[in-house]
Order: sequence, then C-alpha cells, then structure tokens
Amino acid sequence: MKKKLNLITFIILLNAFLSFSQKNVTTGYIEYEMTFPNVGNPSEELGTLIFNDSISLFTYRKEGYNKKLNSSSNYNENENGNMVIKAKKEDKFGSIIFRNFRNKNITFRLVTSKFYTSKLVKDNWVNFNWEIKNKYKKIGTFNCQMAEGKFRGRIYTAWFTNEIALSYGPWKLFGLPGLIIEASDEDNDFKAKLRYIKYPKLISKEQFKQPTNGEKLTIKEFATFQKNIPKIAEEKIKSKFPRGIKMKFSKLKTNFIEKTFEWETEKEKN
Repeated sequence: MKKKLNLITFIILLNAFLSFSQKNVTTGYIEYEMTFPNVGNPSEELGTLIFNDSISLFTYRKEGYNKKLNSSSNYNENENGNMVIKAKKEDKFGSIIFRNFRNKNITFRLVTSKFYTSKLVKDNWVNFNWEIKNKYKKIGTFNCQMAEGKFRGRIYTAWFTNEIALSYGPWKLFGLPGLIIEASDEDNDFKAKLRYIKYPKLISKEQFKQPTNGEKLTIKEFATFQKNIPKIAEEKIKSKFPRGIKMKFSKLKTNFIEKTFEWETEKEKN
C-alpha cells in the first residue's frame, strides 16, 4: 500500500513538473506553404521553422517535403514545344537558414540543383527596417497587423501577430514585434502562409545545429555565383548530351529572390 501511494505521489509530481516546464517552453514548430521565385517559373515549397529563445532554423527543399516535385521524368515540354529540363532541388539536409540572435550570426545552406554542389554561405546580418501599418486582419485564430519592409531588391508585406511575441518568420524574414504568419513581396513572386503551428513544443537542443554541409562561400562569392548561374547551367546541360548534337539555348530567365545586395546599392548611392 505504501509503495502504491509513493508511486501515485511520484506520478502527480512528475505531471506537475511537466506542466510547469511546458508553460515555460520557448521552443516551437511551424509549417509554411510557400512560393519562391526561381530560374524559370516560381516553385511551390513546404518550409518548416523551429525556434527557441535565441535561435531560429528554417528548412525547405528537404527530401520528402515536396512530393509534387518528385516527377518521374527530368524533362517536359513548355507551351512552345521546347524541351525544359527540370532540375531536382532537394536533398536529405535541405536548404537551411540558421539565425542566432545573440551573436547576430546568419548562415544559410542552399540546395540549388543537381547541376551544382550545395552552397554554405556566411551571410550578412541585414535588418528589414519594417514600417508597421495601422492595418489589421485575422488569419486563422491569430489577430495580425501589417508591416512593410525592404530587403535586397524586394518590398515585402508581412502580417505578424503579437500573440506570439517572437521576431521570427519564414525564410530570412525577421525583426517584427511578433511572429510572421503571412508574407509576400510586391510582385507576388514570394509568398508564405502559415499552415500549421505547435507552440509551445519541446524541441531538443540537437536540432538547432548550424549547417555545415556544402561548398563554403562568402555572401559576395555567392552573389557572383548566382549571377553566373545561366552560363554555368548551359555548360552543365551541354556536357550531359553526346558530342555532335547541336542545341540552341534561349536566354535563361532568372528571377532570384535576392535581386540586389547591400554593397551594390551602396555603390549606386555613392
């Protein structure tokens, strides 16, 4: 009987501890439905965000995230009858944006396509300089407020909620008084909308690791690589076909999410 009472007491204390711990958890998990500008047409993505009180980690283009992109063929035809090569843009690690708010460190890993090695980039910590508007709407169960901000050649509209007072968001968007629930750029090339949230949610420290896999580049080296993607892609595609086959390449349409970088705009000002 005494052992039974001790067991009951232990269970009650354990539940009380877990309940207290859960209330003080600052970690959470979010899923966003997203559209990214791309080389060619925009691509639909599933993105996940995990966060604690000082780190956010956003992941997309990870194997299993986008079943729609897992086509049985790497080739199709566009409306003009021209062959289009669809490059797979995912791997087991995924594209990752790691942001540490304590030391202002942002590092991202980018899965580009099978034509290139994945890139690991030490980025610059750039603020959005948001302008908060007196516009409000309800998204799901959240009361949200609108803000506008500029970042690397695009103007973004974001809807954030003060109900979760953490300055995190999808992709590289951050810096508002509350969690970003929905966002888009002025051209609607980029769109993100919350589809699922679990907060608070216990997440182990091991999951907040900075990415380490990929070709290491500075942000300026990455910007140069991005500008040269059309030329590199053409050379890579040509190398996949037998010699003697003549191919005519139309100019590759590029529509990168980061159009310009801060050092380029500074040069223009000067």
